[in-house]
Amino acid sequence: MSKKKSTDTIIIVECYSSAVNYIHDIRERGYEPVLLELYVPEERRERERAVNDRAYAFNNDSYPRVIMAKESYEETLDMIRDLSPVLILPGSDPGMEMALRLSADLSLKSNPLSILWNLRDKYVMQHSLITAGLRSIRSRIVSDEEDAVAFYRMENGRKVVIKPTQSAGSVNVFICGSETEVRRAYRVNSEFVKDRCRTNETVIIQEYIDGEEYVIDTISCEGRHAALFGMRYIKRMCKGYGMIYDTDIYFSPDEAMATELVDYCFKTLDCLGILYGPVHSEFIIDKNGPVLVEVNARPAGAFQKYTFQDKVMENHETAVSLDSYLMDKKQFSDRYPERMHLKQPAAVKQICLEEAIFVNKVRLTERLSGLPGFEYAVDNGEDRIYPKTTDLKTNGGIIYLTSPDPDIIERDLSEIRRLEKHGLGELYDMHRI
Repeated sequence: MSKKKSTDTIIIVECYSSAVNYIHDIRERGYEPVLLELYVPEERRERERAVNDRAYAFNNDSYPRVIMAKESYEETLDMIRDLSPVLILPGSDPGMEMALRLSADLSLKSNPLSILWNLRDKYVMQHSLITAGLRSIRSRIVSDEEDAVAFYRMENGRKVVIKPTQSAGSVNVFICGSETEVRRAYRVNSEFVKDRCRTNETVIIQEYIDGEEYVIDTISCEGRHAALFGMRYIKRMCKGYGMIYDTDIYFSPDEAMATELVDYCFKTLDCLGILYGPVHSEFIIDKNGPVLVEVNARPAGAFQKYTFQDKVMENHETAVSLDSYLMDKKQFSDRYPERMHLKQPAAVKQICLEEAIFVNKVRLTERLSGLPGFEYAVDNGEDRIYPKTTDLKTNGGIIYLTSPDPDIIERDLSEIRRLEKHGLGELYDMHRI
């Protein structure tokens, strides 16, 4: 593929978490990365700036050009049109609508704006599966406590799940086993949705599927899908909330055990209308096979470095994503098989805090770098409160491990779990609140 002039731009909307790998890959392909941040009022900008700048520096790339959307969409469109971008891609869930809308108005290659709510609203996702004749999770939009309780009663004592229709990272996901828990979960989510003021966001209640949780990360080019990697989630119950992330174990999509899951995954992508780019799809597998929980049409989260992914998998995610837009379908199909193979085992461990602590200094890397499989750690900063872990956003840090020997990874995980339970003082200079 010929390289383009450095003046040609590719815009990433709300570039966060693993999407910051785009900065490196866009430059590798001869383009200039431009990061478009959604509009925030003046009083919030300093706080947002600190969070975003920390993300952009994650890979030690030179600082990219960063611009903020205008309060008016029309003014934003004019500003972006003047940049003559080659592509506009979402870098996170909140950036999805802006990326698709700008792409549509500028006639750029993209997933169509018409499928936006297939990708952002968990109720619409499940309804799309029903329409396509695929297995789905029984769901209802609820507007008050009584409606939620009525759904729970219909489940005849079985657990239910309550969450916002546009949530991510297990934020405000409650697993409820009583009417009291259902009422509380609805109230918490109703206030949460009201505070966020997101377009069309509501509260959803669903049947609880008891099985193992898996992820498949895919890239699509003109509707042809390729599975890059899979992960098996190991979660733990957080009393009063739901299941929280503990450990993710990577696996190859070309393994025999993944055949049914990947086949079903590709069918869900078709019914949701995915044509281009990355999708992070979460599933539960029980005795009846796989069922889709949700999709997130952006790179996988948790700040996965491209250097780490290159050790573990054939191709790292943001590089393949860019190629899905810059190549035609034949080029992409010739370059990337439908089911890719991992080079070596890997795992991600979230530090789960059972109580809030105040962290003066983080010592994750200092303490854990001697582990044979240690690659890097992501922390949440110093001189601040680390709350009790109730979702992905409230973990105490993330540890990345990889080794050709899976036994090394298991031993490393055992040591991290020991420290997590009995040795927090070795991981942080801290005091309990």
